[in-house]
Amino acid sequence: MLDWLYDSLLADPVEERRKIRETILVTAAAIDYPQNQKTNHDWMFEKQIYTTILWIYRMINSYYVLGENTMQLEIVAAICKICIVLSAHGEFGYYNPEDMFLRLIGEYEKVHGRWCLQAMDVATHLGKHYIDRGEYKKALVLYETSLEQFEKRCGKNSVISMRAADQIGVAYRNMRLYDKAFEYAKRAVEGYQKSLGMEDFETLMATNNMSLAYMNLKRYDEALESNAIVVAGLKENFWNCPSVITRAIRDTATIHQKSGNLEKRIECLRNHMAESCKIAGYGMGPETFESAFAIAHACIPEKIDTPAALEQFRLAFKMVKDAAPFYKESRSLCHPECFEVMDTLITCWIYQGEIETATGSHISNLEYRQRSLAAGHISIAQGHQQLGYLYTLSKRYTLALEEYRKALILYSENVGPEHIYVLRARFDTAVCYSLQSDFEKAVEEYSAVLVTMERVLGKEHSLVLVTTKILKEMEENKDFEIEGLAQFGLFQGSSQYYGPVRLKTTAVFGA
Repeated sequence: MLDWLYDSLLADPVEERRKIRETILVTAAAIDYPQNQKTNHDWMFEKQIYTTILWIYRMINSYYVLGENTMQLEIVAAICKICIVLSAHGEFGYYNPEDMFLRLIGEYEKVHGRWCLQAMDVATHLGKHYIDRGEYKKALVLYETSLEQFEKRCGKNSVISMRAADQIGVAYRNMRLYDKAFEYAKRAVEGYQKSLGMEDFETLMATNNMSLAYMNLKRYDEALESNAIVVAGLKENFWNCPSVITRAIRDTATIHQKSGNLEKRIECLRNHMAESCKIAGYGMGPETFESAFAIAHACIPEKIDTPAALEQFRLAFKMVKDAAPFYKESRSLCHPECFEVMDTLITCWIYQGEIETATGSHISNLEYRQRSLAAGHISIAQGHQQLGYLYTLSKRYTLALEEYRKALILYSENVGPEHIYVLRARFDTAVCYSLQSDFEKAVEEYSAVLVTMERVLGKEHSLVLVTTKILKEMEENKDFEIEGLAQFGLFQGSSQYYGPVRLKTTAVFGA
């Protein structure tokens, strides 16, 4: 593959270097095609092309030195885009996109002046890298600056302005600032509609972001209405983007789930599973595995308390295990979808009582997250909390308390001291103290967190009721049941909820 590029390096005439330059630019330009956005078709083949080009770029780097002229800057910009795609798929160890982009922005500004459009365009790509890494504040600084400059130079409804506005909405959504996320998502959709029309790919993607903003604001009817426009538009105009269609339909299912209609969620995924092969056009393609996994994920029951629920769990677990090898073969272990599959497998192992298997897999999963995401990413905090929960299940309480401590530090930095994630982690800490028979600390932690829970969640919230019940029974010196409500699987990347995994044990206060 690309043997002619290697051969050209030996002769190294001007014409052959021109061919290399054009190949790099064309490859990078193809990244922006709708068919290649959010799709994983033939990823291993694409990865081979990208990494080969990066290898060749390294070898000819002396010919393309930053700052010589615009041609060299275009080459480096193309290489940066390729690095972004690789890092978004969990592939690291090539070039550091952040360092290259920051250098490139500086060089563009030397050639074209401060706030030049070329530098601002590069900044928007770097912003996407920050979002993928979970560095949302850095992304916001870049996007807000870019948006201001784009609006001054190109107009408020220009496509380039709307791209920045749309990504600002995505950053706010990931930061759980849903009102701001909706504001920018709506603004992007309205701008795209004026500039590109309703059927354009970018308009549809922005509309999907708006549907997720509606969902997070609990405006489910409007969310489903917007999502239906997206799915219909993709099927009609972008039928050759099956992975994008699959993800839009999975968003439909998520909206049904958030609204409490779990049966509709499963029905939606099953219908899509039936047509995914037809959409993909080549049998058991990526979309089929993605749909199979989505159904399995949806079918895992919250409780296994009946023979029917047990059978449903066994079927779902088998489907997840069948889909897992496909993801491992076609994705990097740092890919967000691999994280999601592993999270689900871990949940299934817990349901089966295979705690050691779940713990080992979760430790590996957390290590991959730490390698690929920003140090303060909220899913890393959730990973520490869930590892603490697994240690609690295996009665390694000292290790559990250390993991809860790490989670609380990261949560406080990300979402503040009164967020539901913090309250759950503090509750789990109190449970751990109880199981460790350190009842004085347990009562102290339950009492402290209950005050905050009542103010933030209200006295009728399930977590408040459980905490109140436990405290009352402990203070009355009775036997009491400790009920752990740690939520397993709330990783940002997937925004999926795998159901509560419940820990029940009996302890005697003062024993």
